[in-house]
Amino acid sequence: MTLDEVLQQLDAGASRKALAPEWEKSLETLPEGVPAFLDPANVRQWRVLCGLGAEYDASLKAAARRIAGDPALSLLAWHGYRSAYYGADVDFLHWPDLAGVTPASGFFNLLLALAAVPVIVERNRLKDAPEGANEAAFAEIGRLCAHARGGARKPVGLPSTALTFLQHQLSGAARIGRFRYTRTRFNGYFEIYREREGARTMAVAFPDAHFNDKGLMDFDPDPGSGWVARRRDDEHAVIGIPISPLGRALREEVRLPHAQWRRVITYGEYALAIHIPGGAPLEPEACRDSMREAEAFFNLHFPKQVAVCTLVSWIASPILGKVLPPCVNLARFQQEAYLYPVPARGDEHLNKIFGPEPFDPATAPADTTLRKGLLDYLRHGCKWYWGGLFFLFEGLPYFGEQWYRANWA
Repeated sequence: MTLDEVLQQLDAGASRKALAPEWEKSLETLPEGVPAFLDPANVRQWRVLCGLGAEYDASLKAAARRIAGDPALSLLAWHGYRSAYYGADVDFLHWPDLAGVTPASGFFNLLLALAAVPVIVERNRLKDAPEGANEAAFAEIGRLCAHARGGARKPVGLPSTALTFLQHQLSGAARIGRFRYTRTRFNGYFEIYREREGARTMAVAFPDAHFNDKGLMDFDPDPGSGWVARRRDDEHAVIGIPISPLGRALREEVRLPHAQWRRVITYGEYALAIHIPGGAPLEPEACRDSMREAEAFFNLHFPKQVAVCTLVSWIASPILGKVLPPCVNLARFQQEAYLYPVPARGDEHLNKIFGPEPFDPATAPADTTLRKGLLDYLRHGCKWYWGGLFFLFEGLPYFGEQWYRANWA
């Protein structure tokens, strides 16, 4: 059954983009018979482990029977199961509303959530997790149910946001719109500051960060060349080396008085790491909307707030601004971001641009604007540098205005 056939039967055409990733893989791996997560005996056992009462049983059983008896719903459920726990790229925030085709759409989602129980057990076994790890994870599912139920007397199912949460926790990343996100510790060699009253943003390097004469970073820096960042902090100000939003460190120190500037993030605090799935253009509006939804989702479902999205990739290379027309989507994406240098050997991610064969500038294909421009750059003896970039959530209302560059000090 094709994705379009399923969407037509379920009147869910608006969710096509969210469901499309790895649909064919789900078709290939669909088990014969009823999937284990729709077996009432399993569902009852997992419900108990998650701390849910017997009042859930009737609705869960009815939903499981309805799904198992409908090929379209059964295939959709299998696709959702794979996506939540085995790395497929479904965007559950745009999961179809099944209220018209199931007894209660929330119980469709709850069945998929309870299916996490054996996945949790097996993964904790493989990584030799400490005692109590399973119970703590099961309690998270119970917490999601309690939050969804609120003060209602009768049990209710789960919203699709709960599946996004479990997808992140068990697969390592959650698909939200154009991007995938991982909540992780910020490990940059700099801190990010914002003006308290104005619109300027500034990254300031930690001491001893080594830059070459171009303000970029080499993986094995020559100790006899380049320069090392200086940094002084006192009760009045931060004094240090700024990093331009164009992705290069500058030699001239800046002084940021605490009364006028506030720190947004430092090493070890939480941020969102962006992963960019292939197969779709980097349309600015889709990128902005994805980050807006990610901000709302992660700051609702996790106790410590995040304020920054980061990316380290060839996509963040400061070289691209030299070789791409400013009107293409990739260049426009960079123009809205704050770029920063990262240590480079000179070969990082070139296979993502030129293909899997060992890179040779003499034979590499030059069949796109990006490839041609980059090869011209490299054939002149210039080194390739990948890079990093970040977005502040508070800057998203200005997405499209090149906010960091327009307000650079």
